[in-house]
Formats: sequence, C-alpha cells, structure tokens
Amino acid sequence: MLDQAGTKEEIQKHQDEDFGGFVGWPADEAESIAAWGDILDVCASAVVPATTTAAEAKAAFEAAAVGMSTPLTGGAVFVAACNAYVAALMAGMTGYAQLVTPVFTALDFTDASLNADGVTAADAADFQAGKMVARFQTGQVQLIAPPNTVVSLT
Repeated sequence: MLDQAGTKEEIQKHQDEDFGGFVGWPADEAESIAAWGDILDVCASAVVPATTTAAEAKAAFEAAAVGMSTPLTGGAVFVAACNAYVAALMAGMTGYAQLVTPVFTALDFTDASLNADGVTAADAADFQAGKMVARFQTGQVQLIAPPNTVVSLT
C-alpha cells in the first residue's frame, strides 16, 4: 500500500523544524535530490502491485532531477524527475502491462493555500503526502494473464 503517513514524516524530516525527527534543511541540490528520492521511496515502498525496480526508479529520479534548484526551470525539472521515477517503478510490475502511468504536475507539490496564516509545516507535509499518494493512485496496470484484471495502484 502507498504510505501517506510515512511520506508525511519523511517530508517533515527535511522541511519541518518543529518535527522531532527533523534532520535539517538540505544544504545543496544533491542533498535535496537525495531527500526527495527518499520521500518517493517511502511513498511507494509497498506499492501494490509490487515492483522489482524500486532501486532503478530512485536512480532515474536522481539522474533526471539534476538542475531542479535552477531558478525558473527547476520546478519543471523536479516534476519531470518525479515522472521518471514513476515510469521506472511501474516498469518493474512483473506480470502487468501499464495502462495509465501517473503524471505528476507542479500542483501535486504546492498550493497557494499553503501560504495562508496558520498553515504549519506539518500541514504542508500532510498536503504534499496526500497529493503524492493521490497521484500514484491514478496509475493503472492490467494483469497480462487471464482474467486480465485492471488494477489501480494502491
């Protein structure tokens, strides 16, 4: 199952100074890439159907994310890297054919309402985790053997 609670905690480790497990803000792009790779891994660690390509998915994200801290274009690079992660992850769902690959957008990671007074870093992490899980759940695969069941990612 996709892990929303674990994803929220992993986000908080890197973005919420009030979180007991806060490890610090990423110091540079390499640390930020590593942190987001870990966040994606936690989210999809027990995805159903199971995948055999989790390590490849993380490597695909890390390779595609270089440049994500560049002003103006960094957001698009980050979103493309998340999509590279999903594509590699789904490629390892042995016995299934991909029907719908989730496509992340910038709106899966931010929202103007997160800038409102009273919104905490924990609230923002919960929002991001929920949006990530919801995006993964848009993915569908089909069993390649009868009864050829269509399955949404969970």
